[in-house]
Amino acid sequence: MFRLILLSITLLCLSGCATYELKTANLNSNAPLPQQHGMVSVEVINNVDRLAPLHKGWSELIVLRLDNRDALKQAAIEEAKAKAVQKNKAFDESKVEWDPDVYTLTPHSRGLIESQVFVGSLPEGEYVVASLYSFFSNGEIMSWISMPVNYLAGKFEIKQNTTTNLGSIAFQPLKSIKEKSFWDSTSSNKAFVTRLDQAINMSDFIKHHYPVASQQLHANKELQWQNDEFDSLRSSLAQLVRENAFPSSHFALNKFGKAIITSRFGQARILNHKGTWDAVNLPTNIQLLSAIELNQGIALAGEKGELYYSDSNLKNWRQIKPVETDQAIVWMANNGNQSFALTASAKQYTVYQFFDIKDKWNQIGQYKRKNSNDWLVQNGGIFPFFNSNNQLNILNDNKLHVYQQATNTWSMEKALELKELIQLPGSELLAIEVSQWDGVGDTVYKLTPESEWVVVKKNANNLFGNDNVELSLPVVRKDHSLINIAYYKEHKNAKSELRVMYASSDNPKQWIAKGKASKSCTQTLPKISYDKTLYVMCERGQIKATDDLGYTWYSVLDVNIDKMQNEFETLLNALEKVEQNKEN
Repeated sequence: MFRLILLSITLLCLSGCATYELKTANLNSNAPLPQQHGMVSVEVINNVDRLAPLHKGWSELIVLRLDNRDALKQAAIEEAKAKAVQKNKAFDESKVEWDPDVYTLTPHSRGLIESQVFVGSLPEGEYVVASLYSFFSNGEIMSWISMPVNYLAGKFEIKQNTTTNLGSIAFQPLKSIKEKSFWDSTSSNKAFVTRLDQAINMSDFIKHHYPVASQQLHANKELQWQNDEFDSLRSSLAQLVRENAFPSSHFALNKFGKAIITSRFGQARILNHKGTWDAVNLPTNIQLLSAIELNQGIALAGEKGELYYSDSNLKNWRQIKPVETDQAIVWMANNGNQSFALTASAKQYTVYQFFDIKDKWNQIGQYKRKNSNDWLVQNGGIFPFFNSNNQLNILNDNKLHVYQQATNTWSMEKALELKELIQLPGSELLAIEVSQWDGVGDTVYKLTPESEWVVVKKNANNLFGNDNVELSLPVVRKDHSLINIAYYKEHKNAKSELRVMYASSDNPKQWIAKGKASKSCTQTLPKISYDKTLYVMCERGQIKATDDLGYTWYSVLDVNIDKMQNEFETLLNALEKVEQNKEN
């Protein structure tokens, strides 16, 4: 019974609950804190690429007030009883409907890419995060999904003029989220939400975005989750989630290693020159989005303007704050003489130049941030790269901006809109064009930034192919041979199967089928597949590799679903045992 309670927000209410009205806990940026209210903040991180085809993140966080439920129920009973007496009707207490206090918060995206921060004001009382909810509508299609949280994360208290900082909670799927039945299932084995141990500083965020309300908050006083007997189990589960962080980006290294894979929860893996992967565990829960190799070490950066730098030993990481928390550092690179960075905020992108990572960054450009589509128009993204003269180029939608360092000015020309673009270690460019039909156009590449785009035919055997395959970039190797994962038929009557396809630099349009590939592991990692080894990412975040074009595969980074499942079951059983003792 307890597991059913965990899986349904409606069962959190006492028996007899009506369909209730959600109250908003959102607070306008310049509004004061209401009387008898405190502030609550929580960061939500999805340890997966996206929630569903139509759902990138959560639309709402639902919280339920616990301490006044008995009073609300009794008040409803007394009111119903009085009406029954007045009308001389029979009265059945069990049939009385009543509403708990349920509040909704909407997310902030300032300085964030995948993570979401929910901040709001609530009356004094005791609460739980009841569920996460996502809604999509484009005028033709409506879709909604929800994930219960409840006592898995624990309870928290709100006090007047006090901040309750809940830190981060993580959504962790245990089954493939791309299965159509995932969100239809009510099984507790499909996913869980847990809170993370690492404290995060929300005071700067609240001061920046809620300047009036922040003046009313008690200084140096902050509430967190209430402690209970399940804290150690939650801590073990949270540690497993961090250890199995979903990758976000990949980069080639030269001096201090061969490659780096960055992830959520401040996690990264560095491939050293000995051929083994070293773990980096930063004291943060941000998604790491960018990396840069400097003369004396490596810097990693990401959401909320956070940047961490380590010298050549890559063990001691020091935090640096080059930009404000409302900017995410999405790209960093150097051209041999100086370094550049690109940040993303809610409405714009900003370009910076710096000579030393620890010095002040100088702003040299700014661009309006566009939606990927505006009604019927598909827009291109923003992508930085260097041309053959080591000049910084910024492609923003259909305009290419070239930085003239000598005059600190930009030239501009029209260019092809791209959905995705990356630059390889040898300056080659890989891209996916924008299509005005469905958003995804041809896959193309250039061997030099100034050459013409060459279309890569993927040999898909059906009209629409596989979404994962269509969105996966090919690999251009150092010798300019091509590798691609595509559907292939041995002969006309054969069944299509995913294969590693190879084309030599002498005949790049002649694809030769090599070893087999898995339909759940199709996203190539071109920046670190420049030499002999081909790396691919699987839909659950595992990284696999092959040195012989797919005839043999081996795991590089695993995701230990079984261990997380077992730890989650342990927490569920402990919660269930306590509930049973209450019932007895």
